[in-house]
Amino acid sequence: MKPLRTIYRLADSEADYAACRQLSGRYEALDWPVIIAERDDRTFLGFASANLTGDIVQLGHLLTTAGPHAPTVCLRLVEAWENVLAAAGVQEYFFGVEHDNPRLLTLVEQLAMRPYSELEHVTWYKRSPQRIGGTEHGRS
Repeated sequence: MKPLRTIYRLADSEADYAACRQLSGRYEALDWPVIIAERDDRTFLGFASANLTGDIVQLGHLLTTAGPHAPTVCLRLVEAWENVLAAAGVQEYFFGVEHDNPRLLTLVEQLAMRPYSELEHVTWYKRSPQRIGGTEHGRS
């Protein structure tokens, strides 16, 4: 059976967290919320997680497996992550884009996002979470 849907949900088991750590190649704790993307056959596609520093919320990880699905899965992961932040009452969060990732920098600029801060290797952006639709989608 070919998977038809991609599901975006909160990580809720050690197996979910293990899949995230394996994809990132890092084994430190992941801050809540952690949203995972998986096909309806449970194939793991990626995740988004926070990095909490005091009262500051940052998008800590946004990673997907390689493939034509990656750009859409990234977008949907951010939508689902923002839905959770908005429901939790978070007013703003920050995310950084490393300068050695020109494709992502261009995409962020095309979305009319303005830099909040420039550091030597990273451009930081500030964003308010937006509640966007549901978190279950057809093919991606």
